[in-house]
Amino acid sequence: MASLLPELARSGEPYDALQARWRSLLDALARHGIPAVICTIFRHVARPRDGSPDTTTETIERIRRLDLVAAELSHDTGASVADVDRALAHVGARHLSTDHRLGGPLAAEAAAWTIVAALLDGPLDQVVDPDVLQRAQSLQGSVWDVDRVVNRRMRRAR
Repeated sequence: MASLLPELARSGEPYDALQARWRSLLDALARHGIPAVICTIFRHVARPRDGSPDTTTETIERIRRLDLVAAELSHDTGASVADVDRALAHVGARHLSTDHRLGGPLAAEAAAWTIVAALLDGPLDQVVDPDVLQRAQSLQGSVWDVDRVVNRRMRRAR
């Protein structure tokens, strides 16, 4: 399990170098039979409220490019993708009260739900009995059930 979120801070590195570094890591894992899951980054960026420079546009552009890198790496290496961006966008940043850093319990839970769904849909089929995996998938639900989980938590919190 690996997230591209730390790559936001490495904005000086060219995308080709970033992809090569990640491809090398993922290829090494695959050679050892270790399945990999790459997490995308939620593309909502909160505007600064502390008077610091607004880099929202640049950060969103970098997130979009990094999420594209995740898809390309998956295609090239066979790694699975936990599309946190897509699932959380389905629920909505305002509803989750979060941004790309996934602060808050609802955002963390929604991201975890997405990661579990990706694990159940991908690399676990190599190590878990198919009947057990299918039962787990039916209990978990699809990644699109994440909004149901978030809404249930919000009702409990009231």
